[in-house]
Amino acid sequence: MLNKTPLLIVFLVIATVALVALALSRGNVSSPTPQKLSGEEVVAETSLSFSDLYEMEDEASKSSKQFFSDANIVTGENKVTAVQLEIKYNPDLLTNVDIYPGDFFQNPKILLERIDTEEGIISYALGTEAGGVSGEGIVAVVSFSEKTIARGETSLEFLSKTAVSAEGAGESVLREMAGVEFTLSGGPVTSPSAQTTLAPTP
Repeated sequence: MLNKTPLLIVFLVIATVALVALALSRGNVSSPTPQKLSGEEVVAETSLSFSDLYEMEDEASKSSKQFFSDANIVTGENKVTAVQLEIKYNPDLLTNVDIYPGDFFQNPKILLERIDTEEGIISYALGTEAGGVSGEGIVAVVSFSEKTIARGETSLEFLSKTAVSAEGAGESVLREMAGVEFTLSGGPVTSPSAQTTLAPTP
């Protein structure tokens, strides 16, 4: 009868060598490195500007006229999801100041609405829960009356806290903003000029 022990030993040696070689070959294979998706940087292209003033008679008092200015937005390629407006006015000359949403966002969600009548600052933020919106339109409308003693030049100005959020952007995409200047004379209000201001760099 043949002694199978030497054959068994040879088989075990061969198997052991094969397993060691397999383990070493696997150890030399590097794990795949996750690849980061390289997305294009979102460029700030959005601008905000106030329209010239227009007026309507106050239904409650025919002797008091209500004036309006539209806060217009042009987004370029930005897909805007929210807008925060910080607006300065002169409380010594303007009264009955109010603000409400325009037609840029459909069914907008009001995130902030505060009017400081002592400092003359409107803080107003609104956005959309749907996808970002591109194009142009009226993001908000400011209304006010002039005080009876109001005379001289004044303005509606965007402050530096004004910002615009957009899809894919970690910072404001507001590029520039333009206020509106107008003259109060106890009669029709005239809007002689608008001043454009570049948005502050974050």
